[in-house]
Amino acid sequence: MKTWHWVVILVVVAIVIIGIVLFICDSFPHSFFSGGKCRTVNQYEIFRDLLAIVLTLAGLSIALLGTGVYKWISKDLNIKAEEHIAGLDAEIKRKVDEEVNYAMAVFFLELSYDCWEAYEVKDELQQYKENQLERAVALSKKALKRAKRLDMEQKEFKRILCEIKNSLAYHLAVRGYIKDAEDAISLTKYAYKRVQDFDFKRTCNWTETYAFVLIKMGTAEQKEEGREVLRELRDHAYLPKPLRDSIDRKYTKRLALKAEWKKIRKD
Repeated sequence: MKTWHWVVILVVVAIVIIGIVLFICDSFPHSFFSGGKCRTVNQYEIFRDLLAIVLTLAGLSIALLGTGVYKWISKDLNIKAEEHIAGLDAEIKRKVDEEVNYAMAVFFLELSYDCWEAYEVKDELQQYKENQLERAVALSKKALKRAKRLDMEQKEFKRILCEIKNSLAYHLAVRGYIKDAEDAISLTKYAYKRVQDFDFKRTCNWTETYAFVLIKMGTAEQKEEGREVLRELRDHAYLPKPLRDSIDRKYTKRLALKAEWKKIRKD
């Protein structure tokens, strides 16, 4: 039975006892039978006994009611505590997962850079270089998979996602498969559209990649856009001379885009 059931029962019992006592008082106002003998009982004694009974029942009722209230409050607090702990557990899990995904994204990105550096070594066999480029692409894709799980409201997570997309787009463009053209352009465009949120070094890097991918893999219209972007970057007032020379060197020799670069210089 529930606590409030006991309280009701006690109240009913108290009312019955009081009724009986009052009936006795009215019926036998001057006597009370005890042990077969008759003795005189005054109203004060009856009132005293009645009051003792009422107070006892009231005390029991309060005790039971207090127990019920305690159990109800305890149960409610336990439920709220469990919900709070569950919420904390979920938040902790989310943060741990986020940190793990960030660390793994950076890890795979750094490995892809190592593979890219191995690919750039001039004296290596062509087959070895191609294998390193394939590994760079595969590792960049793993990094991208992890980075997509991050909260883009945080600037550092946004930066690492842009870095990964920019890097993967560059690797795909260097590999040069026609089937990768759409993906490469989409990836590099994502980073290029966000250059204003980061420092000038990344602005130059992502802008150059965007231009390179458009010139290497885009349609005629996209190639022209890439040339315009590259022209604006090279002629940027704050572009350091070493970086400007680096762009000249890469786009005239290393990337075999001499024809496109000459067209830019003529304009």
